[in-house]
Amino acid sequence: MFSPENIRDDFPIIKTGELVYLDNAATTQKPSCVINSICEYYEKYNANVHRSNYSLAEKATENYERARKKIANFLGVEEDRIIFTRGATEAINLVAYSIFLGGLLQPGDKMAVTIAEHHSNFVPWQQLCKKFEVEMRIVDTTDEGYIPIESFTEVMDEGIKLLAFTGMSNSLGVVMPYHEVCKAAREREILTVLDGAQLVPHHRVKVDEIGCDFLAFSGHKILGPMGIGVLCGRRDILEKLPPFMYGGEMIDKVTIEETTFNVLPYKFEAGTPNVEGAIGLAKAIEYVENIEWNDAVKHVMSLTKRLLEGLASIEFVEIYGPGDDRQHSIVSFNVKGLHPHDVAQYLSSRKIAVRSGHHCAQPQLRRLGIKASCRASLYIYNTKDDVDRLLRALEEIVTVFPWVMRNE
Repeated sequence: MFSPENIRDDFPIIKTGELVYLDNAATTQKPSCVINSICEYYEKYNANVHRSNYSLAEKATENYERARKKIANFLGVEEDRIIFTRGATEAINLVAYSIFLGGLLQPGDKMAVTIAEHHSNFVPWQQLCKKFEVEMRIVDTTDEGYIPIESFTEVMDEGIKLLAFTGMSNSLGVVMPYHEVCKAAREREILTVLDGAQLVPHHRVKVDEIGCDFLAFSGHKILGPMGIGVLCGRRDILEKLPPFMYGGEMIDKVTIEETTFNVLPYKFEAGTPNVEGAIGLAKAIEYVENIEWNDAVKHVMSLTKRLLEGLASIEFVEIYGPGDDRQHSIVSFNVKGLHPHDVAQYLSSRKIAVRSGHHCAQPQLRRLGIKASCRASLYIYNTKDDVDRLLRALEEIVTVFPWVMRNE
């Protein structure tokens, strides 16, 4: 059976037990095997890939492409559909710019995003729609931050050509009905871009089973290094789209008059790639695949429930989100009468790390009627004691800020 105690020693920052790390939605901690794989690359075979025939470069290329294969197998797709990027943000920008430049969205067309999006899956579409005179529709959430399938199909039936949406919101941890959404979109021949930054670390994602046309995620949210991400897309669409950036490996032939581009996936991988990042991400995926995943998911869900119930019992704490099984690993809350930054600073003094602010999701928070919140986010190495330490610290916050109770 899975237990967090069995894996905590794998994480240098976690194993001391001094820090309660509850900012996993921003970035996860790294197991030693990931850190060691990156060090090994730099110490033993640091070289640029696809460039040279000497042994270091050949080994770097072999491990870089082996990483691509590992991630492709993890997502259940072919290797040439895996495009390495700097993260989910670049992956979404890549597909957005290529779609507009390729004419899949033209002046007078309509597309849609949800109000629950991270800015990275909102602002690129917003700005490009303005530039290319495409109408951007907004799919609203309920007061709890959930979007039922009916809200998605309603906007689909308004003639949109593309839908960009999150599978799991980063501000509230709400899991959207992404399977049903992609099925409905496919039936209407609507392109889908699924932001999987929070989804992939918590759900077994098989791209073709979901039926999305594009999936983006970041390595650092699933135990991998920063600066590496993935865009997975449909081959027939990727082959039609123009590249987003130029130079380096994405080149086929260059003359003074014309340039032709490389085959997939290299067509979209301009410049020197993040070799060590890809290798580290593959090692993180391998680590995740070697744990009892279903039990790990149940563990995180049980911690989420414990946190939600504990926060609900504190009279001066306000919680956001549906508060049921639709809410996974992320809980946003505020202490009445205190700014979330003050709460986060107080918790930091107790060696508890949470995020405070708008979480790069200002439209969603504005929809909830707040400007900022504290956000506690859980992952597989967190324990019941981590949750309980947070709850005890919040209960005792009145000893530092006594007016909290008076405001009640």
